[in-house]
Amino acid sequence: MAAITYSDIINANKGIKHASVKGKSYAEVHERVKAFRSIIPNGCIETELLSVEKGVCIIKAIVRNEEGQILGTGIAYEKEGSSFINDT
Repeated sequence: MAAITYSDIINANKGIKHASVKGKSYAEVHERVKAFRSIIPNGCIETELLSVEKGVCIIKAIVRNEEGQILGTGIAYEKEGSSFINDT
């Protein structure tokens, strides 16, 4: 697989929809997955629910390329009802 360039990422993000959330541009998860798939069609996004307590979820994500190499990891802390994105 050819190396991914910054330009590839910019172009992929231009092709997805963004919403305004509290005055800032926001791409919902399904749109970000579309961008990822446009660059790495056979890549993998693994998620793990680490905790759910009192309306707060902690989620871990690992993104891998087609060879299984880790491209990035992240932890999200989301509170139910904190915005229309986290309504339920």
